[in-house]
Amino acid sequence: MVEDTLSKALDDVRPDLVVYNAGSDPFIDDPLAFFQLTKNDLAERDLLVVTRVRERAIPIAMVLSGGYSVDSWLVHTDAIENILVPVSIGTPDYRPRPASSGCAMVRTR
Repeated sequence: MVEDTLSKALDDVRPDLVVYNAGSDPFIDDPLAFFQLTKNDLAERDLLVVTRVRERAIPIAMVLSGGYSVDSWLVHTDAIENILVPVSIGTPDYRPRPASSGCAMVRTR
């Protein structure tokens, strides 16, 4: 759903800044979840949003919200690590690891 609409919206609107509300409400273990997404799904969603925005050289502010699961903090931690390590390191010797581990990145060299 996000991938289908995000690029078009960014290209049509051409914002000066994107404020991205990265809620964990759709997490499968959230008692109020409707979409039933896994930690990996949410990490991929967040990485997709940040990647598409950065491809267009648009500044992005990511805020965390939502989530009523006892693991909401872990969902956010995994997603942020999945975004920040490749962006800050900028080298191909880092790769994502399954997001349920508590540490979403591993050094491969």
